[in-house]
Amino acid sequence: EDYSPTELADDFTELQMKKLFVKIKRYVLSEEKFLDSNLKISDIAFALGTNEKYASQAIKIGSKMPFNAFINFYRINRAKKILRSTESGSISVGQVASLSGFSHQSTFQKKFKEHTGVTPYTFQRLARLNKLDEEE
Repeated sequence: EDYSPTELADDFTELQMKKLFVKIKRYVLSEEKFLDSNLKISDIAFALGTNEKYASQAIKIGSKMPFNAFINFYRINRAKKILRSTESGSISVGQVASLSGFSHQSTFQKKFKEHTGVTPYTFQRLARLNKLDEEE
């Protein structure tokens, strides 16, 4: 098969973007950078020696999400883990938001419900009921 130089360049660029995404994901997860409520795409780009445009493109290509949705995905997963592991009422929604990397409880509650279909409080209660069912 013959490839035009532009097709090869596009494929190479996509490969580079996928490799950059792997580095971004590793950085965000291993350092738990997603817990930093002030995290910006520029911080990640700087840390990995690239620019914001490339970092943003790499995230969109690799995760099929824009930057904020990508970061919030990991924040929501952390919140779910916290809510599953704590007794109902022993931790406030505001504390869960903060421990998950959200700077505002209202944003946390909105994003949590978008991702899970339920509020953090309801999720915690359901998780607790499921634990009780497993113990019986």
